[in-house]
Amino acid sequence: MYESGASPLWAATIGEHLGVVRYLISKGANVNGLTYSNSTPLTVACSRGFLDIVKVLVQNGANLEVTDYHGITCLMLAASNGHHKVVEYLLSVGANLKRRRIDGKTALHEGVHSGCLEVVKVLIDHKAEMRPDNCGETPILTASCLGHEHIVQHLITREDLISKEDEINALELLGSTFAEKKQETAMKYWKLAMHKRCMHIIPIEQDDSQTPFNQFFKEAITPPQLEKIQGNRAAIDTHSLLVKMRVLGLAHCTTIEAIRNKGEEFAAKGQLKQCIVLWMYTLKVHQRILGVLNPKRFSFLMSLTNLFFNRVIKLPLRSNILLYFEDVMNLFENCTQEINVGISRPHRNPGVNKTLDFYYVDRIIPVAMHLMLLLTKLKPILSPVKLQRVNDAVRKLVELNPLDAKGVSLMHFAWATVVFCRAEEAAIFPFPSLEVLNLLLEGGANPSPRDCSGNTPLHVLGKLRKVPGDMLEALLAAGAHLDMKNDRGHSFESLRASQGQELCQLVNPVRHTSLQCLAATTIRRRSVPYKGVLDKQLERFVDFH
Repeated sequence: MYESGASPLWAATIGEHLGVVRYLISKGANVNGLTYSNSTPLTVACSRGFLDIVKVLVQNGANLEVTDYHGITCLMLAASNGHHKVVEYLLSVGANLKRRRIDGKTALHEGVHSGCLEVVKVLIDHKAEMRPDNCGETPILTASCLGHEHIVQHLITREDLISKEDEINALELLGSTFAEKKQETAMKYWKLAMHKRCMHIIPIEQDDSQTPFNQFFKEAITPPQLEKIQGNRAAIDTHSLLVKMRVLGLAHCTTIEAIRNKGEEFAAKGQLKQCIVLWMYTLKVHQRILGVLNPKRFSFLMSLTNLFFNRVIKLPLRSNILLYFEDVMNLFENCTQEINVGISRPHRNPGVNKTLDFYYVDRIIPVAMHLMLLLTKLKPILSPVKLQRVNDAVRKLVELNPLDAKGVSLMHFAWATVVFCRAEEAAIFPFPSLEVLNLLLEGGANPSPRDCSGNTPLHVLGKLRKVPGDMLEALLAAGAHLDMKNDRGHSFESLRASQGQELCQLVNPVRHTSLQCLAATTIRRRSVPYKGVLDKQLERFVDFH
């Protein structure tokens, strides 16, 4: 295995050459030498379980507490790989059992994850605590999520570590882990947990704020209700999901995956309302607990947008689409909120290339564009009140004037040949869109914004194989300049000429050429000095021509 920055001692360690390790150390090799990923010979030996090499390195001054960029220590590495003898040795020489990774996980979390009961026993015997990680997941819940029955069974015997409520939650979660493939096992653990709840009088707390969520989704909270779902595949799946939501929380990766899968299952069966209620509820809770610009929230924003376009818009009766108007508007307003925060982030610098990820507003703008496109499909059947709400929401987004990393504006997106919600997926609907263009112009959008290359929407239009005349007229009617040039000196006319089309074949240029444009073009053509002579705004106007 190659590791950048690895020393001969590191290489000898990973090859398990004990004699070479001793020889190199005797010749002065640095036992704490770091690779580029913050790996040392000791971290390698611990992760591979080379106990003899671990002892030699430690006896020669190896740092027990060195961590990688994720905060993972040597003890955690040994525990995560199930090397209980290495774990026991490290603890005997003073390894810190209370260290936490950057995500809050401890060595006990790692030991549980390995599935090695011996590691778990060693850690507990050395007073490891049942501390939750940053997502609130305790080691016993980790064991339940992974289906490690033997570890859960051992931990629940430790009444000094596990409360009765934690024990019950772990058993319920363990049942949910088996629900998909082993229904009988799932029911066994759920019934055991229910029995313990009744015996110790620990009821399941109901959240009244989940209405209308509870209209479709209800957890079995009494023995008769639990008996009723036995043998019912759909009811078991729903109960499993609700247990994960209650025990792990909606921000947990396991819950998110389960929610997404259940929603997709509903959508595949044509149960769109159930899917939308489930995902919208999740999005709403994520908004409260995670805040904006969070990848988990963005994921549901995108999924719901795809759902509306792929399924809702295809409903046979257009009036049925109105049932989802509030949901679409909530999504659009969510996007606007994300963008509002995103454009104020100090690292956003149009013109600087950067990797697009969920944390940046660049990925949210295309989602907003698709939602606007969906709203334009609804406009003909909206009441005046709802129509006004749409116009107000679009105007608010236009006022923010969001730009992506290359300075591309909403108007540029409206003219793009395709707008992606994901880099790996084709667009849901093709662009350019005259309806979206008009919606943006009605909201006060500038008809001639320039990106980092000086291109306006007209330049984007000029590069198309075929120019839609109605869209060109709409843009020109809003005040776009035919003769405005980009940074390479190209105008709409020159771009069409390069494709063998004269401007007069598309539009009468005289109708859309102002006296100011003629004056600016003349100044540039005759090289008349104007810098420092004209007002700054007029200077920029001349520059563009």
